[in-house]
Amino acid sequence: MKNKRDVLELKAKKLARVLKQLNEGVVFVEGKRDKQALETTLANARITLIAGKKLDDVARQIKQEKVEKASVLTDFDRRGEELAQLMKEALESHSITADLQARRELKFILGLRFFEEFETKKLKFKEECSANGIKYES
Repeated sequence: MKNKRDVLELKAKKLARVLKQLNEGVVFVEGKRDKQALETTLANARITLIAGKKLDDVARQIKQEKVEKASVLTDFDRRGEELAQLMKEALESHSITADLQARRELKFILGLRFFEEFETKKLKFKEECSANGIKYES
C-alpha cells in the first residue's frame, strides 16, 4: 500500500503530464468561467467554448484546420456529462480523436466537479504537495 506522499508524487507527475498534453492542443470547455480558469495554466492551448454552439459545426471547423485530436473538459454535473458525450460523438463523426481521459484525470487528481474551480483546486494541490515535501511546478 502506498503512503500519502507516494500518492501525491504520482498525482503530481500525472498532473504535469496531463497539463503539458492539454497545453499543446485544442481544448473544448462549456463556458466563459471555465475558459478563464484554464487560460493561465493552458496559455498555449486553443481553448474553445462549446455551450450554445452547434457541436457538429465546431467539429467540422477544426477538422478543416487539420486537427486530429481534441480534449473535452466539461463539468461533472449532468449537463457537463451529456455535453462531453455529445462533443465526443461530433468529433468522432469527423474522424477526430476525442480525449475525455484528461478530464477524468483532472477530476481524480484535483477533485474537480466544475472547471471554473480549476485554479483554486490546483493551488490547493500545490500547497498540499509543498506541505509533504514534494516539489510541484505548473
